[in-house]
Amino acid sequence: MGHLTVLFSVATLLAPFLSVLSMFLFLKQHKKNVYKISIFFSYFALITSFVMLTLFFNNHKHIYIFRDTLFSLYITPLSVMLMAFVSTVSLVIHTYSIKYMYDEEGYIRFFILLDLMIGTIFAITIFSNLLMLALFWHLIGVILYFQLIHNYTKKQSYKFGFYTFFTHLLSDIPLIMAVVLIYKYYNTLDLKLFLDILPHHNINLNMLGTHWSLASIIATLIVLSAIIKSAGFPFHIWLPFTLEGPTPISALMHAGIVNAGAFLTNRFAPIFLQGDSALYLMLIIGFITAIIGSSSMLMQNDIKKALAYSTVGQMGYMMLEVGSGAFALAIYHMMVHGIFKASLFLGSGSIINEARNNPNIADRSIFDFFFSKANHKKPSFIEYALFTMILPMVITFYIFFSNSKTNLLESGILFYLFAWVSGAQTIYTMYKTHKRFKAIFLTFFGFGISLCVYLAMEHFFGTILFFDRELPKKLLEAASWNKIDFYIIYGVITCIILATWIFKYQDLVYHKSIYLKFRSIYAFVYKIFSREFYILDISSNIAKKMIAFSKSINMKLRY
Repeated sequence: MGHLTVLFSVATLLAPFLSVLSMFLFLKQHKKNVYKISIFFSYFALITSFVMLTLFFNNHKHIYIFRDTLFSLYITPLSVMLMAFVSTVSLVIHTYSIKYMYDEEGYIRFFILLDLMIGTIFAITIFSNLLMLALFWHLIGVILYFQLIHNYTKKQSYKFGFYTFFTHLLSDIPLIMAVVLIYKYYNTLDLKLFLDILPHHNINLNMLGTHWSLASIIATLIVLSAIIKSAGFPFHIWLPFTLEGPTPISALMHAGIVNAGAFLTNRFAPIFLQGDSALYLMLIIGFITAIIGSSSMLMQNDIKKALAYSTVGQMGYMMLEVGSGAFALAIYHMMVHGIFKASLFLGSGSIINEARNNPNIADRSIFDFFFSKANHKKPSFIEYALFTMILPMVITFYIFFSNSKTNLLESGILFYLFAWVSGAQTIYTMYKTHKRFKAIFLTFFGFGISLCVYLAMEHFFGTILFFDRELPKKLLEAASWNKIDFYIIYGVITCIILATWIFKYQDLVYHKSIYLKFRSIYAFVYKIFSREFYILDISSNIAKKMIAFSKSINMKLRY
């Protein structure tokens, strides 16, 4: 059975590359119909990946072949699950693109690049050799650049395509540095061997008169690479500016490519037992990214750009989960987010296309149920506090705390606070409806069910992703805080939430808007968010100065 698993794994890995080769061979004879080869291999990859998934979990052990070679493969539960997931999303995008891209120039080029990207993602999930992992990690940025400049007649496509490529190039640097350190101090370029050696070699480096744990340095480099690739702040700007690319590419990018950070950290998960400081970095960046992405989403008037910033916010949540030690939960979040965000982007493409041809407003029956008649009845303070703050808090903390298998809740407190705020915000919105209590009841019910499902899937994924049953618990321990930091951060965030709630109540009942009292501060914050924190402006100015400096050097050194 192990041999069959290997056979189907290799078949799944090679399917996209065989598709590209076949399209090149038959391009002259069949021309535009050659896309059917790509569709065939997409179905083939889907079937082989699910057969591989079934065989692997019947076998119940990791598969490690071609050991310590350039083509060594390390097949884990994470590998087979992600290959099945990516092949499913790939088939949907391939099928959608048949008609959507048909009138575009470079129709076959689009399918060739799409298959190359799918094959690259497969390779990252399965290769154990760190050089091959770094190579395919780099190729993601290269292939994505050519996909984003599909419409090469637009200047904007080149500009933001290169910006994306450069950002992904930055994500390659920390990973390459980590590979160099692993080879120098652990004398191997194989991921499986490195993870086996790691617990028995506690190496410290003397830098600037202080001792640094080598495992912490490597873990931090892995986290930096994951943050940049997954659009973490301040490297998030590349994602909202990739809208010049075809909509199917946007769907693939938000379903798989931008989620690569969750995979990379899970692939190297055991290293964070010794490099726990890297988890704190992930937690802080995730916290900032979640707030900035979600806030920026609300300020967009372009549907695809709003979805892109929504993805940035979701990547922040995913980083929060990794930073709090919930590695399995991050993978579940990655897969769920990938499915619904790909659906949203494909749906947005259809909506945009229909809006161009049909100016009529779409059916509003669901929207009208909630918002057609605003309820202007002012709620009492007790009623408002009970429904919008106290009950969401009770539901959130009771469900999470009662289902926790460990007392190390400090590491995940930010995640619980985010769930509380999300539930409170949803229920606050329902206060504007004309069917207030019916809507609130449905919201409470859906909110509670969602949290229960989330926790159940965390336990399920934790069981199947890690054959070592103690590893998830050890990761939670590594991510835990000391009590003083825990109470300080918890108190500060709770005070901010309560203050915001009081301001919103004043605005709702007495129409005393915080925006009027602090208009200058509001205008300042709005300006910063509307300009994307000036990150693009700063990087553009730096680029211009570097080009000017380079030209001046060339003029002085010319013959």
